[in-house]
Amino acid sequence: MSASVYERAIAVWGETAQLDMILEEIGELVVAIQQRKRGRITNDGVCEEIADVGIMLEQAAIMFGETSVEAYRRDKLARLEAKVSAAEDRLAAGMRP
Repeated sequence: MSASVYERAIAVWGETAQLDMILEEIGELVVAIQQRKRGRITNDGVCEEIADVGIMLEQAAIMFGETSVEAYRRDKLARLEAKVSAAEDRLAAGMRP
């Protein structure tokens, strides 16, 4: 089985460099979101940064353990589902979410 492009990137540049790149890309996303809120860039600029962060987070999952990351993701999504359902019920009853 051939290594994924994510695994190859980690092998070529190393974990430390890729972890630094994750921080850089997250910072760029933060800036893009702020710029979008101020009307300085379009959604496309934010989407590009989301894509960059997503690519880097896939590499992070490989470095830290894809199985563990997926288990945490499932648990957190289940908690979010419960919170959203409860907030919807409060809204339907005329209460604040």
